[in-house]
Amino acid sequence: MPMHQLHIRWREPRTGNMGTLLEVQRLTPLLPEHLMLAGQDLLAKASTLFPDGVEQGYMELQHAFHLLRQRPEHSGQLAAIWSMLERAGWAANFKHCWHCNDTINLEHNMMWYQAHLLCMNCAHNHGIKLSSGCLKSLYGHLNREGVKLSVQHIKIWKTMIDTILTSQPMTT
Repeated sequence: MPMHQLHIRWREPRTGNMGTLLEVQRLTPLLPEHLMLAGQDLLAKASTLFPDGVEQGYMELQHAFHLLRQRPEHSGQLAAIWSMLERAGWAANFKHCWHCNDTINLEHNMMWYQAHLLCMNCAHNHGIKLSSGCLKSLYGHLNREGVKLSVQHIKIWKTMIDTILTSQPMTT
C-alpha cells in the first residue's frame, strides 16, 4: 500500500554508498483511504516542484497533505497544490502584484494573465478578471479551515494552477 509512513532499518555501507536494507514496517497511512489518489497526485507534483538535489520538498509535501485532509477533497487538492507552488517559488501570494510587487488590498480586483496575478495597472485589461470576492475566497480557503469555495472559484483556481504548471519548463 502506497502513502504510508514506514519504519526502515538498514545497515550503513562499509564502502561505497549502498547500504543493506534490513527491515521495513508499514505504519500509519499518510491520508485517509478516500484521499489516497489525490495524495499520489500531490506526490507526483512534488517530485517536479522539488526534484532530487533540492533541499525543499518533505515539509512542503507534509503541509500539502495537511491542507488536503482539512478541506473538501477537490478544493483541498487545489489548496495543497497552490501551497507547494508558492513554496517552490512558482507562485506568489494573493496580496501582491507578481509584476510590480505592489501590495494589493483584497478589496480590489486583479487579473490573471500569462500565469501571473497582476494588479489592474500591470495587466492593462488583459487576462481573466479576478473579483475581490474570488481573491478573498481563495486566500481564505488556503489559510483557514471552513472557508468554502463556489464552483466558479474552484474552476478559476484550477485554471490558474494549470497555467502555472504548463508555463514552467519541466525537468526530467
